[in-house]
Amino acid sequence: MNIRVARTEDSQHISALMHQLGYQISTPKVAEMINNHQQHNDDIYVGIQRNKICAVIVLIYFTYFPDAQKLCRITALVVDEKFRGKGLGTALLNRARDSAIQQGCSSLELTTNMRRHNTHAYYEHLGFEKTSYKFVMSIPEE
Repeated sequence: MNIRVARTEDSQHISALMHQLGYQISTPKVAEMINNHQQHNDDIYVGIQRNKICAVIVLIYFTYFPDAQKLCRITALVVDEKFRGKGLGTALLNRARDSAIQQGCSSLELTTNMRRHNTHAYYEHLGFEKTSYKFVMSIPEE
């Protein structure tokens, strides 16, 4: 698999990947998000196999106030369901770890849906630890 930085022309493929996880993000919104991440020096990588975008990982970098450490958070990781189980996700996670090191981050973190038990086991197998709960409050649009 080749891994490269995402471009706005990848938006339709990334949108389709996000739909596989249940996120209904439109192609124009994905293009906007790619531009936004580039402006903030965050990273979006796509995985390409057989000349097809088959995976995406999105990284943001920030300083966590309580311990003044720079962190890298994976906000999205999707491998096309037709390509899962072939090491593509692991390759993207390795790229994320390398990018976090280059950015001077002290850790790499992610969140995942509580119902994705197989995914939890996969992340733990790779060395991630379950360290906290995430609580969410929706804010209605006005």
